[in-house]
Amino acid sequence: MENMNFVGLKGGTDATFFEVIGQDKTNFTDFPAYDEAGNILKYSQCPNAEYYMERKRERTRPAYILTVAGNAISCESALREQGHDAANTGPNTVFVVIE
Repeated sequence: MENMNFVGLKGGTDATFFEVIGQDKTNFTDFPAYDEAGNILKYSQCPNAEYYMERKRERTRPAYILTVAGNAISCESALREQGHDAANTGPNTVFVVIE
């Protein structure tokens, strides 16, 4: 896993203000659907819900979980703009997946 330090990252103003105040290494698990060639499918690419659900598989990837003071959604947006795969998971946490 690539070593990165997000602590101290700040952004936004007023209601969109955020600051990363902590981070820990962890694993991020999600359940994407795959086509026959191994590509991830979007729900809109599937003919129906059953097709999509039959192709979902568990995937675990190394990640950082960030503790955020302020607006975690703004933090997720800022990280995505920097090219990171980020997912807001709660009022004060953001996962950053490291590939």
